[in-house]
Formats: sequence, structure tokens, C-alpha cells
Amino acid sequence: MSLRDQTLESAAASDDGCEGQALLSEARLSGLVDDDVDVSFLSEAMTTAKTVMSNKSGDGSELALDNLRDPNDPDDANLRAHGHEAALQRNFSPLAALGLGFSITNSWVGYLSNFGQNLIYGGPQSVVFGLLVATVVQWIITLGLSEVASAFPSAGGQYHFTYILAPPKHKKFAAFVIGAKIGASHALTLSLRIHRRVLYAVEPQEADTRRDFPHTIRARYKWLEYWDCLGNGCWKRIVGEELKHLGLEGSSTSRYAYGGTDGAIHIAEEMPRPSKNIPKAMNLTMAIGFLTAFPMSLALMFGMTSIDAVLNSSLPSAEIFYQITQSRAIVTFMMCWVILVYYMGLASQWVTAGRMTWAFARDRGIPFSQFFSYVSIHRDFPVRATILSVCFCCLYGLLYLTSTTAFNSIVTGAVLYLNITYAVPQGILFTRGRAKSLPPRALNLGALGYACNGLAPVLVTFIGIFICFPPQLPVTVSNMNYTPVILVGLFTVILGLWYTRGEKFVGPKIDWELLNLTGCK
Repeated sequence: MSLRDQTLESAAASDDGCEGQALLSEARLSGLVDDDVDVSFLSEAMTTAKTVMSNKSGDGSELALDNLRDPNDPDDANLRAHGHEAALQRNFSPLAALGLGFSITNSWVGYLSNFGQNLIYGGPQSVVFGLLVATVVQWIITLGLSEVASAFPSAGGQYHFTYILAPPKHKKFAAFVIGAKIGASHALTLSLRIHRRVLYAVEPQEADTRRDFPHTIRARYKWLEYWDCLGNGCWKRIVGEELKHLGLEGSSTSRYAYGGTDGAIHIAEEMPRPSKNIPKAMNLTMAIGFLTAFPMSLALMFGMTSIDAVLNSSLPSAEIFYQITQSRAIVTFMMCWVILVYYMGLASQWVTAGRMTWAFARDRGIPFSQFFSYVSIHRDFPVRATILSVCFCCLYGLLYLTSTTAFNSIVTGAVLYLNITYAVPQGILFTRGRAKSLPPRALNLGALGYACNGLAPVLVTFIGIFICFPPQLPVTVSNMNYTPVILVGLFTVILGLWYTRGEKFVGPKIDWELLNLTGCK
């Protein structure tokens, strides 16, 4: 008798229902059989185990086998309606989910790392107003996405939503493209940030006599004249010359403060009541991000004494810290603190990237799907998929060694690529109709949902155009913006994967009747 049959017989004959479940779960997770056989084996085993345990219960109730999870758990029942069995423990509390989401976005730290670009684009007013515009734009997109996540909580996230909502003829291709885009975008900027901070630590700058208190007065006057201008009919200057910087280019780079607001979505299968808790985590992440990044931007601009020195610095944040404190020791402490925050946020990035890769492998979206969809029995998380994500991010970061311009373009484009995945399912939902496409859910935006879903693809397209503009003229090979090149190249790679293995991608199988019964109202 084969090991497969022995396991089934032992499970069915076991006097202890939990022991039978454990044997079957072990067989599924240990990779004794391939995907096709595993599905039929699991179905057969579930039928046998149900009969045995139902007879034991004596009350005629049917107990579902669910990988050692509570068979009556409504969260797991909702996951089954999405075509998947529960494979992970629900260990993330609502507070832990919020902590994971914000540690990925880390708005104040993220904005601290690239506000120098806004200074180049339009000066101090671009740093502040650009962040305000970015907050409104990103919150519209995130709010609409959080409602979709409330309706379809799954670790697959955006590609899962796209597969469910898209027309049958195009759903596989659209979901495959979206899934391939979002695997590793959360961790692309770490090597650049640390590199710059190390440079500042080992190459101290000479003192500059321009950083004195009379210069502070002049710098503040230059900053405040923009406010004074608003009250004295200077609209032509603001609207004519600065609108591009304030509303478009400024907000493009400022949106980096809100990168990765989808983080909580990818642990949907590891938290209780995900339909309710995912939207909370996503929107509270936006709120906390604004309340930390905006006051910091004001403090930096009012404390700056020399704009030129900041623009010419290899690390603008450290230069402004020095101008404010006039102490290199304090600056060193603050930079070490920021680096520590970056490192502490890495774990959350690996979690979400690993879960996304695992979910995509579970639906056979990547090569060696059976290997990477494995969940470690001892560690209770997808170790192989997480390691794959880490290796991919590290290789991506090595591009910095070959071209800083290309790497910076990748970093700038990372937020754009993520937002494309946020906008696509919302655009599909808007065109196909919310009423017939969304099941009962904890977050129901009603009429506001139409505004969010309709505006999301428009805003992402509009801002994406300006992200692709060159940073300066004339354009040369060394200073050109490689974002559109990378975007086209990435799409070409995805197309290659689609034509070589796209037919193996299956996507989630939705049971709409069960989904409507288990949906959180």
C-alpha cells in the first residue's frame, strides 16, 4: 500500500478526529503528492473524515476538515468561498496588522529620504503642498482599494481582486500581469538609503559660515513670501509657474511617503475578521502617515537656513538636521535612529512580499509553484516563498552598483507600479458595476465608492505621466529618466512569462453562493 493510501486509511480509522485531521494535513503539506493528485486526495480525505467525525459527534452535524483550523470559523468559511483552504494560523491581531502596515509605509521616514527632489522641483512650497496633494490622491486610491479588500479578503490581494472582477475572457491575463508586478516593490529602496547615510557618516562636511542666524531669517522670509503672495493677488505666479511643481511633480515624489499601503491586505488569511480589520489598518496607516509626515515637512522647511547647501548635499535630510541643530553628534544619532527604523521595517516587507509570492505560487503563477507554495509545518509560514522574495529584492538592489540613475528610476517607479495594481481592479469594478460585483462586506462606501473607483485609474494615469518626465533639460544618457524604459521592460518580461507558463495559472475559484452567505455585513 502506498504512503498516500496508508495516510488516508489511518486518518479514516483513527479514533481521534483531531489525529485524523493532523495526518491528512501532514500529507498535504509535506508534498507527498503533486498538485493534481493532492486536490483529489484532499477531497476524498475530507469526505471520509467528515463521515467519521460526523458519526462520532452523534448530533448529525457535519465537521469540515480545514488543516487543523476551527471548522466552524466564519473567516475560514469565507476563505473557502474564495477557493482556498486555510493554511496559516490567524496570529495577527488588528493592532499587529496596523503595525505591519505602517512599518512598511513609514510615511515620515519615507518622505525624509526623498524630499530633496521636491526642493529641486519647486522649492519649500513644493515640499509642503506636494505632500498635501499626494495625501488626498493616495487616500482616494487607498480608500477604494480597502473596500475591495473588505469584500474579497485574500493574501493574493490585487491580482486576486482583478481575477474575480475582470470579464471571463480577460481575467487570467489581467490577474497574471497584476500579480507579477507586486511581488517585491516594498523593499527596493533600502540599499540606496543606507548607502547615502554611510557616505554621510564617513565623509563629514566642512562647516559653512553661511549657516548663521541672519541667514535663517532670510531663508524664512523666502519661504513665507509664498504665503504672503497668496493674500496679495499673486495668483499668476502660483498658478502659472508653480502649479506643475505644487500639484503634479511635487505630488509624484511626495507619494513615496505612502508607498505600500496595501501591506495589510497580504496577511488577510492570518488575522481575525479580515473584512473589517483590513480596511481599518489601511486607512489608519494613511492617517498616521499624514499626522507624522506633514508636521515634519513644516519643521524641516522652517528650520532650513541654506537651500543651496541642502540641494548640493549627498543626503539632504542630514544637511537640514545639521542646519537646525548645529551639532554633528546629534545628526549622527538621528541618522542612526533613521537607519534603525529602516531595518526594523524590513521584517514587515519580507512578510508581505513572501505572502504575496506564496499566494501567487498557490495559484500556479510562478515557476516551481508546488515547491514555493509549501507552508512550513514547524514555522507555520511560507519560508520558501519568503526566501525567494528576499533573494529577488537583493538582486534588484545590486542595480545600484551598475547605475545610480537607473536604480533611482526603479525606486521612483516602484510607487507607480504599486499604484497601477491598486487602480486596475477599481477601474474594472467601476466599469462593470459595483452592485453586481461586490458581495456583503464590512466597509461599504456606497456612492463614495463610485468616486474612488472612478478616480483611481485617472489619477494614477495622470500622475504616472509626470513621473516619466525627465528631471532636467537637455536630456542625456546620464540624467535621463529611466522609469518609462523600466516600465516597458518589466511588462515585456511579464509577457514572456505569460506566453511560457500563463496557461498553468489558475486563479481563485469563487463560490458566490457561499461568499454571499459568509460575507461580513
